[in-house]
Amino acid sequence: MVKPTNFSIVAILLVAIIAMAMKARVTSGDPSAKEILSDAYYETCKGKVGRDCGVMIVSDMFFQNATTDAPCCRKVLTMGKNCHANMLGKILQQSPFKENKTLALDRSRAILARCSSMKN
Repeated sequence: MVKPTNFSIVAILLVAIIAMAMKARVTSGDPSAKEILSDAYYETCKGKVGRDCGVMIVSDMFFQNATTDAPCCRKVLTMGKNCHANMLGKILQQSPFKENKTLALDRSRAILARCSSMKN
């Protein structure tokens, strides 16, 4: 029986990681993992909603002391679900928001649903 060397183990792991990364990559226009990690990606997402709507959306999602209005809903829909979800994920990595992850995700879905219903 052949005993694997450290080099062969590393090579196998590298091939497996690359294969998983390629399989996980969505081809429907979604951003790649590398793009999502870039500051430019988040700046683009933030730019689509602007500061005032961003504050309104975060206030609606985390504090429920604002309701995302129709103009901001249009911006959320223009931003797209991917940008919205990735921005939320980034916010949830930060304290104190990460403690309210489940609640924030539920409210995020509610905002998207409400905004989608305004579109029609």
